Amino acid sequence: MGGGGSGFADACALQMTDKAVIAFAKFLVRLKVLDVSKCVKLTDASLRALHHYRSETLKRVLAAGTGMSDELARRWTQEARDALRMVSVSIVDD
Repeated sequence: MGGGGSGFADACALQMTDKAVIAFAKFLVRLKVLDVSKCVKLTDASLRALHHYRSETLKRVLAAGTGMSDELARRWTQEARDALRMVSVSIVDD
């Protein structure tokens, strides 16, 4: 999922919620990369769920343009040095 410029991806991004990301975190046991960039409804609840359920397997989270905080992402990256390679929540330009 991401805002790669397609109208479909952008429309999906507008609909993605914390509830969906929490379900991904719980049930997608092989999840390694998640791009939820521009999913404007997402909050730190999504990032906390990803950390709780997938901190061992998740390698990259791209969440620019969401409501997820840089501070929480920074803390998670520091805690998971061995597993997680990148959490990006910085603002993106359209």
